[in-house]
Amino acid sequence: MTLDKTATFVDRDLRGARFNRSTLAGAVMRGVDVSGAILRLPQPFHPLGQPDAEYAAAGYDTSIFATDQPTFTAVRELRAERQAMMRDFLATVTPDLLAESRPAAWSPEHQQSVLRCLHVIFDEEWAHLRFALRDIDAQR
Repeated sequence: MTLDKTATFVDRDLRGARFNRSTLAGAVMRGVDVSGAILRLPQPFHPLGQPDAEYAAAGYDTSIFATDQPTFTAVRELRAERQAMMRDFLATVTPDLLAESRPAAWSPEHQQSVLRCLHVIFDEEWAHLRFALRDIDAQR
């Protein structure tokens, strides 16, 4: 299934769940494990990312995030960029790099291996794909 087909479900209620731009913008937030924990970019968040309600309640700075709802196209393009970032990393990763320790993306006071960061990303991506496909299939 391509994202173009998925676009027909933007802002629709799918069995009580909303598949919309926010769903994909949340996926952009998950990219912080790649951009922050693994690649150690100085600003791992993108303005189009949409943190959940607990993010601000935990005291994190929300000023970098856009306040307007992003367009579906803009979020898709950003999501593609984040996926390319992951592909580029995986194309060059070495066993030594996988064993390196990094501050955890969401709790930098804790250390975890780069391999563990990848496990988190893969687990979340798999779960979100399963839910999206389940809900889209239910609408057919």
